[in-house]
Amino acid sequence: MQTRDQRLAALTFAQVSAVREKPEGTQKKYGTIVHRMPALVRSAGLAAALSFVKSRGNPGSELVLSHLATAVLALPATSSEAAHLRDVASTGTLLAECISAGLPNYMLLTDRTLQALAWMRRWVKSELRIEASDDVDSEEGAHAAA
Repeated sequence: MQTRDQRLAALTFAQVSAVREKPEGTQKKYGTIVHRMPALVRSAGLAAALSFVKSRGNPGSELVLSHLATAVLALPATSSEAAHLRDVASTGTLLAECISAGLPNYMLLTDRTLQALAWMRRWVKSELRIEASDDVDSEEGAHAAA
């Protein structure tokens, strides 16, 4: 039997590996968001971070949100967590879950999201070869200024 962390690693590996099939621009935006999101979650909170990523409105951000929702909502670790998350998983989006969650569920969702992002960051670095220092936004700003 695999631990939750092992299942999470396998799931996020498959998700990030699938991003390799996307255009290079989507890969870079995906990688940039994955690298930046943990700090954003810690500083602004999960709901605000998810709202910000959603507002970006690009294929990379949509993929990150979809992958996080699957990783967080589909892999409860214990039966008590499964009971907590079963009620919120019906909406299908992690953002909707965060907005409607009470404090214990919100904390659980935040913890699970940070765990998923930790694996996603590892896979983005090893599979997509995108480092945290690769800044897509500054490249876009440089192109706009030219």
